[in-house]
Amino acid sequence: MSNWLHDLYDTMKRSEKEMLIRRSGSTPEGKNEKIRSGQSYLYKRYGMESEVVEVRFKDKITGSFLNQALLTAMKRYPYFNTKLVEKDGDFYIVQNEQSMIARRTKELARLGHISCGYHLIDITYYGYSIYISFHHALCDGRGVMLFIETLIYYYCDLKYGRKPVPEGVRLADDPLLPGETDDPFLQEYDFDEKKLFVNIAADMRDALGVPNTFKNCVKSMNLPYSREFSEKSLTENAQYISEIHLYNSGTTGLGINMISCGENFVLDFKQNFQLDKYVRAFCEELEKLGIAYTVSDRIPFVTPGDSIIKR
Repeated sequence: MSNWLHDLYDTMKRSEKEMLIRRSGSTPEGKNEKIRSGQSYLYKRYGMESEVVEVRFKDKITGSFLNQALLTAMKRYPYFNTKLVEKDGDFYIVQNEQSMIARRTKELARLGHISCGYHLIDITYYGYSIYISFHHALCDGRGVMLFIETLIYYYCDLKYGRKPVPEGVRLADDPLLPGETDDPFLQEYDFDEKKLFVNIAADMRDALGVPNTFKNCVKSMNLPYSREFSEKSLTENAQYISEIHLYNSGTTGLGINMISCGENFVLDFKQNFQLDKYVRAFCEELEKLGIAYTVSDRIPFVTPGDSIIKR
């Protein structure tokens, strides 16, 4: 009798999963959307650690304004109001019936867990900072940064009064761009196998022919930095933000994240050891070049692993 009930339960659960997969995807109109570009991030033994973008303001965060801004911004990004459904070892994106809520807490939720409504993006705040946690199986840094720009614009608009829309910021009523939800790994691409590449995370959207997709397009390759590029002016950021940081746990050795914030670059040296010799060596090189800089105190952090599947 117990085996029969167990089999019936499994059949009902599988039928429910198949219905969810057929009914929606990155958008309410999507369907049968299996994760491919971010697939490798879903099977880590202890879960994939959250990537976190911390946006530090000069004033304390107002939670009511942030939640209003989040509600408005999410109208433009239906693919972030999603969750994953596992079927036969594969994962599919479906729409999430639970709305995202920004919570005041120092603790970061495990993405994909009931505590954050099974979302793969979570918004928290504390003191002067807003924390945007995201899962690399869903998107990469550029994919989520467009959403962050929209969120921050609406937040500043509510907190500081009506503001002109900065160039490139997508508004709630703007339509999705062509190919914005395309998966870049649906086809094979030719490349020069003999070419050597250094270990730098680069955005491959344009090279893969999917410039608008939000999905993961990170590839390790050489850094295309030239004198012509260095002479380009930086786009001004909001005057209310002091710093932006990007970090995650699980770093082996040393890693560096770089973000443009206003007229400055913010470089986060991520490392799993105590020595600061690499930071000091970098600062010495800046001094030789006559480049002004400031160094913050060490920022200890832990980002949790996901709770997408039982391990």
